[in-house]
Amino acid sequence: MQAIVETLFDAVYLISVITIGILMIRGSKGNAQFKLFGLMAVVLGAGDSFHLVPRALALCTTGLENYTVPLGLGKWITSITMTVFYVLLSINYSFCQNLVQSSTIEDVVTQYETSRIITNKLLTDNKGLRQTIWRRLLCIFELHSELAAIT
Repeated sequence: MQAIVETLFDAVYLISVITIGILMIRGSKGNAQFKLFGLMAVVLGAGDSFHLVPRALALCTTGLENYTVPLGLGKWITSITMTVFYVLLSINYSFCQNLVQSSTIEDVVTQYETSRIITNKLLTDNKGLRQTIWRRLLCIFELHSELAAIT
């Protein structure tokens, strides 16, 4: 039963994330950040496929113990693609920082207040996580206003 459910989940995940990434790249229409998010999705899906496909094959055939080399190689390749993914995420973070700096003072104050309320109420114990999520919320608010201006 585990083999069927896990394989089905992995197939749906891989097909979904790669398809969404390709659609984002094709539909970016010159928006660099939108294209970057699409590229990140494709890299994530392609990288994960290197360890999920051998795992699914092993689960549906003779077992994991007979696929140690493909599984090990798949995990190694996945670790490399995850490094590329995090580099792209870092580039995206830099892009978001530039967007936040270009906002008007009214937008920044509203976004600041909203994100502070959310993070302080939900994450009272973990200061590092709270600050990270707060920065991401600011980036999302700014990206949303940029996308709203485009459409």
